[in-house]
Amino acid sequence: MNQTTQPHIRVPLPDGSTLTAVGYPQDDYPCINLYLHRDGHPEELVCFVEFNREKEPGKEVHIGVYREGEEDTAYYAPYEGGVLLP
Repeated sequence: MNQTTQPHIRVPLPDGSTLTAVGYPQDDYPCINLYLHRDGHPEELVCFVEFNREKEPGKEVHIGVYREGEEDTAYYAPYEGGVLLP
């Protein structure tokens, strides 16, 4: 899905870069992705929060965090009652 056609908000940062939160209200894995835009660099997917129907009840909301230059998540865990579980 194209970011510009999805609900989104852009937040300018003091260093000239921009964070963009984009909502993807799809049926499978509805989520919000956070992208970092820096001059002279390709856009980066920094992190996301998703609803994963495959997880046990009460632990469907998961947070994923990426590391620069790596395709796989560096962190992926459920969000439960204000606490991130390892």
